[in-house]
Amino acid sequence: MAISWIETTNTLDWEELSALYYASLGPKDPPRLKLTFSNSMFKLFAYDDGKLVGAGRALADGMDCSYLCDVAVLPSH
Repeated sequence: MAISWIETTNTLDWEELSALYYASLGPKDPPRLKLTFSNSMFKLFAYDDGKLVGAGRALADGMDCSYLCDVAVLPSH
């Protein structure tokens, strides 16, 4: 299993991200996810053979502090 890591939302399928959260943490709708991830300084997405299997973001001040949040991984992974 070769996981690829992407740090941008440029090609992200928000429906796929919503499905990932539904499977791992509970329901989150795509527009809300788009807003929260767009407002986060750091974000990371894990893909296994082109399928989104993990995601997370961090709120940060850009200097000193950062807080991890919304970390989700498919139960199969």
